[in-house]
Amino acid sequence: MRPLRHPGFVAGALLVALLVATALLSFVWTPHPATEIDVAQKLKRPDAQHWLGTDGLGRDIGSLLIVGARASIAVGLIAVGIGSVFGITLGLLAAARRG
Repeated sequence: MRPLRHPGFVAGALLVALLVATALLSFVWTPHPATEIDVAQKLKRPDAQHWLGTDGLGRDIGSLLIVGARASIAVGLIAVGIGSVFGITLGLLAAARRG
């Protein structure tokens, strides 16, 4: 297959697969509750408990990233949907008017 020989295609496909896998993982597991606020743990550096540290409200950044993968996929699907609706509509209109 020709696309598999192109390094850019392979890299993009791997990144998309990683994003989808992360989004699917977020439905069954996150290291910590993503929305749980723990002000005592705010702005901690990465350690064994919080792999990427915590934010200003004490939320685990790794958990936020894992859950955020869902939003990234949703935004992408919505954008493609909107573009498809407008593109198909304009294409049909152009075909009906012969260009």
